[in-house]
Amino acid sequence: MQKIISILLLLITETCIGQANLIKAIPVIKNAHLTTDNLGNSYIYNDINLIKYNSVGDSIGTYSNNRLGSISSVDVTNPYKILVFYADYSSIIYLDNFMSLMEEPLSLDQLGFDQVTLACSSQENGLWLFDRLKQTVIKLNRDLSPSNKSINLSQLTGKQSSPTYMLEQNSNLLLQTNKDGILQFDQFGTFEKKITINTTSTIQVINKQVMYFENDTLFQYNPKFTQLAHINLPISNAVNARIAKDRLVILTKDDLYIYQFSNPKSE
Repeated sequence: MQKIISILLLLITETCIGQANLIKAIPVIKNAHLTTDNLGNSYIYNDINLIKYNSVGDSIGTYSNNRLGSISSVDVTNPYKILVFYADYSSIIYLDNFMSLMEEPLSLDQLGFDQVTLACSSQENGLWLFDRLKQTVIKLNRDLSPSNKSINLSQLTGKQSSPTYMLEQNSNLLLQTNKDGILQFDQFGTFEKKITINTTSTIQVINKQVMYFENDTLFQYNPKFTQLAHINLPISNAVNARIAKDRLVILTKDDLYIYQFSNPKSE
């Protein structure tokens, strides 16, 4: 499957990706958001509900909680330990791969972090937090003790920053902003570079390439190329779209579409 994804991500500009065959269309909850994991599963969530679908569109788990405010983000980097962040109550819960609660909610307030607006998993089974007041990214070990932090982001951007999304991939932390592109840090919180992508959709990283959605198109950023690679979606009026293993997953206002790619033939 990695070979299929690699071929897809090498297709540049006007190259055709081959046929995308519809597997299933699924009606979704209102005001839905989409994320996907590396096993081909899709996750739809709104303020209180989170639903998991497998690669053929079958629902295999649901989680609901109306006691912690609205769901702010869902991190499925580890599909066996799903992180759900509730910014309103500065709380995190973990779900297993069947969407069952693994432990009691984690209160960030009790750890001394009461201004956290973003949270995501780290590969060492710890956490990354963004403290809005201190304008820093903080890394917690698996025992929840602080281990590293970044410099104040205003030193990088020249102003107060309000990042919208955070993700760790390939030992790098990517901090997405609306106006300052994507800020990349190493596993110790040291700033490495700025990636000049401005998008309101949440990014994903596949084979070290940044993917993002805009205007019924999936784009791939590669600094080696002067033009962005892109995949034109087979339907219009999409809200979001992502690659999930050998699946193209598209969310519209009312439905979730799961497509399988045919493997493009090499020239």
